Amino acid sequence: MPSDQARPYIVSLAIFTAIILAVVAFGSSDYSWQGWRPDYCWPDECFCEALRPGPIVQPSNTYSSLGFVLLGLVIATPALFVPQVTGGPQKPIRSRRAYPVVYGAMLFVLGIGTLLFHASLTFVWGWLDVQSMFFISSFILVYNANRLVSISSQQFVVTYLFLNVVLGAVATTPYNRVVFGVILVAALVLEGIIRVRRLSHARGAYFYLSLGMFAVAFVIWALDLNGVWCNESSWLQGHAVWHILTAAACGLLFLYYRSERAIVGSQP
Repeated sequence: MPSDQARPYIVSLAIFTAIILAVVAFGSSDYSWQGWRPDYCWPDECFCEALRPGPIVQPSNTYSSLGFVLLGLVIATPALFVPQVTGGPQKPIRSRRAYPVVYGAMLFVLGIGTLLFHASLTFVWGWLDVQSMFFISSFILVYNANRLVSISSQQFVVTYLFLNVVLGAVATTPYNRVVFGVILVAALVLEGIIRVRRLSHARGAYFYLSLGMFAVAFVIWALDLNGVWCNESSWLQGHAVWHILTAAACGLLFLYYRSERAIVGSQP
């Protein structure tokens, strides 16, 4: 029998395997996205990868999204099973179950939304793809604000959900990328305040590696979007690399938050 510590990861891998099998089976079907409203990028501005017939329009960009799904499961599932740390210097993402569950769930939804968007290039899944990016940036913003001003888990969840309801409307506008960037900058400003004021003790290497990896991923994303790095028939797509690197950056950011030995003002 697997140990209690290993069981959540076995569950995560079992769910992930089932999702992979479902995606492969779906890709082998004769389903058509005809009748669905196409995304704004259709047909010439949906990144570099060539559009293919069948239920998965952009295979490389679709399958590379699974990294977010796996990461989300590996983060959220153990948090549901493993008792949280209590007592002593508080570590919010370890002492409050809501944080890793929300963080993992948003990555899972991001992966599914991105997968379905690149499989279909339809408007509704394009909206979820953009909204999922807001899930990440808003989590970092609200979590960093919580590291400065302590709030309860319930207040965190309500604030996070309310902010994303507002951002859900922004996701349908041409300003979504600008707003995404503004939220990230604000989150980084809060992170800078925390580090300058020495309000927490965490392994900065995780943070800087995450930031550097995201910066490299963003450059690759821009090169792909503008056709600088573009071989539309290749399985090595710049946008797929963006998916993989940003998933890794999100994983490193989670490790950074988990490495905090103490956080000023936090409460159980």
